[in-house]
Amino acid sequence: MESIDAITALSALAQSTRLETFRL
Repeated sequence: MESIDAITALSALAQSTRLETFRL
């Protein structure tokens, strides 16, 4: 399902962004 792949990609981006935010 393309939708699942999109959600997985968004989740990965959200997690990486949160980690960078906490670093700041």
